[in-house]
Amino acid sequence: MITAVPSFLTGCFTTDKYHKEKQLDTIKKDLDAAHKDTDWVLGLDEPSPLVEER
Repeated sequence: MITAVPSFLTGCFTTDKYHKEKQLDTIKKDLDAAHKDTDWVLGLDEPSPLVEER
């Protein structure tokens, strides 16, 4: 139990504002890339021929 506490306080659990913003930015970029990849796999990144253009 005593060795688990220091490892809990290190790593990603920092109070540095710059570090947190960098991590959130990385997570947002990863989610955006995953979203684009999913759209590409499902074929949603191209306009559907079934939708009329206005």
